[in-house]
Amino acid sequence: IARNPDRAEQTRRRYQISRPVMMRVAEAKLLIAEGKESEGLELLKQVAEREATARENNQIANDPPNDPWPTMRLVADEFLRTGDTAAAITSYEKALSQEPNDAWCLAGLAKAHVAAGNTDRAREFAGRFLAVWSGADRSLPLVREVLALRLNATPRAVTPRPERVYVPSDLDEIGPSNWRPFQAPILDCVDTEGRRVQLTDFRGKNVLLVFYLSDRCVHCMEQLGAINDRLDEFGDENTVVLGVSATAPEKNRESLVLAPFDVTLLSDVNHENARRFASYDDFEEMELHATILIDSEGRVRWKRSGGDPFGDVDFLLREIRRWGR
Repeated sequence: IARNPDRAEQTRRRYQISRPVMMRVAEAKLLIAEGKESEGLELLKQVAEREATARENNQIANDPPNDPWPTMRLVADEFLRTGDTAAAITSYEKALSQEPNDAWCLAGLAKAHVAAGNTDRAREFAGRFLAVWSGADRSLPLVREVLALRLNATPRAVTPRPERVYVPSDLDEIGPSNWRPFQAPILDCVDTEGRRVQLTDFRGKNVLLVFYLSDRCVHCMEQLGAINDRLDEFGDENTVVLGVSATAPEKNRESLVLAPFDVTLLSDVNHENARRFASYDDFEEMELHATILIDSEGRVRWKRSGGDPFGDVDFLLREIRRWGR
């Protein structure tokens, strides 16, 4: 290839064509950022043309779209940025035909028509945008940009068929729209002396609850050891640490491996508690590691379960400090 410039150029062109769309778009955006606007725009247009051909051949799925946007919309963005409103409008319309009701295209058309002096058309697209993003936070940049046009647009949905009325509050009966701490399941174990221990015994204190496999699990012992080394810090945060396993109380009491730990060890021989805390896989019939933070009111604030124990003690302490003692 080095001795044949034509072949080298052919190879370079084939590589340019075969590269993923995102890579070519990134190169185009970089050229534009470097001030090479015409080169960057030309590359974007090439990518958009190839993408349009792929769409015509049903090689690109739009439900959901594989790419975050039609590349033609980026072409339109660039035209709008440089003041070529006519080309921007044409490009946005092409992109909108490729991805119907794309909010960025609708917002772009509203802004482009305002720049071109077409207030009525701008209001139409602003209304469509406001319908598509009817539940969006008004602080989002794109929403602010459309509202800043001061078009007094009325939200208007343009859809292939009538839409059903969607009221977000109807979903409240199946749970909150935003995550909130929830009441922890029942914890009912026995300690190394066979005494009953329940989560309610610690009401008024935070609880770090660790489900571990046994003293034969090296990783579990590393986790408990790291936590044990900082028990004083947990105590300063009004937090007790409970380690739960399926090991019988007498074995916990006699374990030489667990002997150095001051963590309160509890037995859950039949995995009843582990099941309640989703720390047991009934399908595979196997225990799972789980680390759970419970606040002083008995609510689960954070949880991690899986094949490996969670060993970031700094994170656990930060979380407790974040929501208070």
